[in-house]
Amino acid sequence: MKKINFNYTCWAFGFTLFALFIFVFSYLYPYGADEYFYQFRCPDLIGAVKTYFFSYTHNNPRIGLLINNIIIANGKWLFLILNPLMQLFLVLSIIRLIKGKRAEFSSLKDFPFFVLVAAASVFLVVQPDNTLFWLGGACNYSWSFLPFVWFLIFLRHIYETGKTPNLKIWQSILLFIGAFILGMSNENNSIAAFIIISLFIIYCFIKRIKIWPALTIIFLGVFIGLVLLFAAPGSYKRAAHPLIAFFQQASILEKLTWHYPKLQDLAASMFLIPPITMVLALLELFSTRLKALRNNDFLYWAISFLTALFLAAILAGAPILGNSRAFYSASAMWIVSFVFLIKYFQEAYKLPLIRIFAWAAFIFALIITPFFSVQYIALHSWEKARSVYIEKLRAQNPPTAYIPYLDSVDGPTRNLKISYYDVLLSKEKEKLLGLNKIVIPNKDDSQLNII
Repeated sequence: MKKINFNYTCWAFGFTLFALFIFVFSYLYPYGADEYFYQFRCPDLIGAVKTYFFSYTHNNPRIGLLINNIIIANGKWLFLILNPLMQLFLVLSIIRLIKGKRAEFSSLKDFPFFVLVAAASVFLVVQPDNTLFWLGGACNYSWSFLPFVWFLIFLRHIYETGKTPNLKIWQSILLFIGAFILGMSNENNSIAAFIIISLFIIYCFIKRIKIWPALTIIFLGVFIGLVLLFAAPGSYKRAAHPLIAFFQQASILEKLTWHYPKLQDLAASMFLIPPITMVLALLELFSTRLKALRNNDFLYWAISFLTALFLAAILAGAPILGNSRAFYSASAMWIVSFVFLIKYFQEAYKLPLIRIFAWAAFIFALIITPFFSVQYIALHSWEKARSVYIEKLRAQNPPTAYIPYLDSVDGPTRNLKISYYDVLLSKEKEKLLGLNKIVIPNKDDSQLNII
């Protein structure tokens, strides 16, 4: 009994530490231009829904924006409650995908998986500031990745059991809603999910696995969501922007040429884990004369690696201008493939690799967190001071207000550096801040000392 209690205590401590980490950095990351914009237009739930449908027809049709608007209408406190829970659930879902079953909390056998995946989900994904701690980014990227993970979990279950589950009506409804959300999540996730479910249905026909009703429900949900995402008027109006129009007129070869350096940056931001795992896996594949593919963990490594590659490569069709957060799902799937390969080598060669990598990830997180934290603390303190200054300006109502951009501090790596979208970059900054005219001083201007 004491041992069981100790095991539960360790799990509880791990969950609490991870959730607290997410909470703190979510709190420190201030509202940016998007939050000011939607806060102005989403005073209540009705306003949040209306604003989403306006955005659907004018700019952004992703379903995550609706969740974003609802949270903003209620206040940041709701995000601070939900984000740690969602990120924790995502980590546990990835563990379930890799192990084929949920983690066992009555023992510490799966605890190294949790440590490894939790650390990787923060420090190895692209731009954690934009995809984990920023409200808009979390809703559109990390939260939207959850249905993709459970989609893969569901397909793995069917592949290993050779049959689809019998669903009750309420389960069918939930499955359709989840598939629909996946189809409307974002451009690369939805296309990848549609292709995967289509190929899996073909596989089921070949293996004579009954596809009705579960797989049919998933297919229809993803398809309808995909159609609504890409047929949205907002997508076409957004594409009319001169820079996007220029990109669309380029040839496929030109787009691939522009995209390849982005993939290099993505691999570098993940400390070259994608190419390293590919080389190790290919060496193992050739050394075993392709017999490694008979092992499920190795097969799942190949599937998850290729899925990640597709999720990254498909973005060649869209202009990625400086910000790489759209690669989030690709980086997350490469983490999944990385852990699958470690698991394969551990079982094939009887080595405690998961435990070794978990300790390495934990030590790395301990070392880098102080350097990672400084920029968030500095940004938060700057924003708090500037907010007080702006409140004083509103009370004085001057004809011209001099307000500096929020200062930034370099992160430990380029990928881990904050990329903050200041409200002063918005064309509607005066209306959003409630001031007459805003002048942004140069960095060498003495006005920078006003706060």
